[in-house]
Amino acid sequence: QSAVVPEQVPKRVAKKVPANIATRTDFIELVPSQTARGLARAADSLDSAACREIITASLERRGVVWTWDALIAPLLIGIGDRWHATGRGAEVEHALTQVVEFCLGSVAGQVRTPINVRPVLLAAAPDELHALTLKALAAALAERQIEVVMLGQRVPSDALFAAVQRLGPSVVFVWSQAAATGHPAHLADLRKIRPAPALVAGGPGWPESMPPGVIRVLHLAEAVSKISRIVGE
Repeated sequence: QSAVVPEQVPKRVAKKVPANIATRTDFIELVPSQTARGLARAADSLDSAACREIITASLERRGVVWTWDALIAPLLIGIGDRWHATGRGAEVEHALTQVVEFCLGSVAGQVRTPINVRPVLLAAAPDELHALTLKALAAALAERQIEVVMLGQRVPSDALFAAVQRLGPSVVFVWSQAAATGHPAHLADLRKIRPAPALVAGGPGWPESMPPGVIRVLHLAEAVSKISRIVGE
């Protein structure tokens, strides 16, 4: 799974829950790798210390993008599928999310000598509640010594506009998980600002056809690559 996935894994209406998940309460054996299964067991036991140890070790060895794609995102999807099928496991998702936020935050705080003069601004679209993806992106950019300013979830259009005017960022990244929040009109005023920042719309909530000058990305690796390239130009 390489798609960017939020913390409260939403219903994926285009994909039915597999029957073997719908009839089980234990999803752990369905997780593909041994490390992922260990993390799944720790999460299911609400063992936050063990979750933190596994995620931290993976971040140190493999980096943010691999850890997100191979460990965190598949596990969140599995927890979400189980919850939709059985109504169980919300407490697992909440506890795991706290650990993931802590681990990603530790990486994001390691920028010492940023390569970018102007920051990268990260925000979720208005009414978009999911912001864990932004934290994964901030951590992945920090590995490359790219400084970011995080606004987080549910950022009103006027607040984002004001922040862009004050900061003069090189890149503005706006996340939308669902079509209900991914309205290109939210970005209209940003396209009028001079000097113009690069505008990157991330996530499956945005329509395929975006206004001229807006870059659309779906995957964490793609977002990191695009932003790194822009910052380096």
